[in-house]
Amino acid sequence: MDAHEQATSALKSQSAAHLAANGVGEASASPCHARLKRATRLEHDRVDQAISRYDLAQPQAYAAFLRLNAVALVTLRPHWRSVDEADFGGLIAALTVDLAALGVDQPGDSHAASASIDGLGLAYVVRGSR
Repeated sequence: MDAHEQATSALKSQSAAHLAANGVGEASASPCHARLKRATRLEHDRVDQAISRYDLAQPQAYAAFLRLNAVALVTLRPHWRSVDEADFGGLIAALTVDLAALGVDQPGDSHAASASIDGLGLAYVVRGSR
């Protein structure tokens, strides 16, 4: 197993463990969550289509995908709710470690998103829509 495969396997294991530990999954979805997921299905599908262009089996594409996620989290940081700080900060930390392992530059400070963004909506997109 090469370094990329090891990193991918470790990330998948960590993600699955994190989701399970926090009760995230189809079986634990509340009626409100299920309704919101159904209502935003088209938007979710559009994002999935845009992201699916990354062939995650290729190290460069995988690195670009991770960097995209890191840039998004850094850009949206001013809109995080205080309750999400530790979790989202942990995501950035994990992305930083993964990007460093792949030899990719870390995203620098970014201009904050200028749109009016609701923190709860952001939390749903980052965490809850999975």
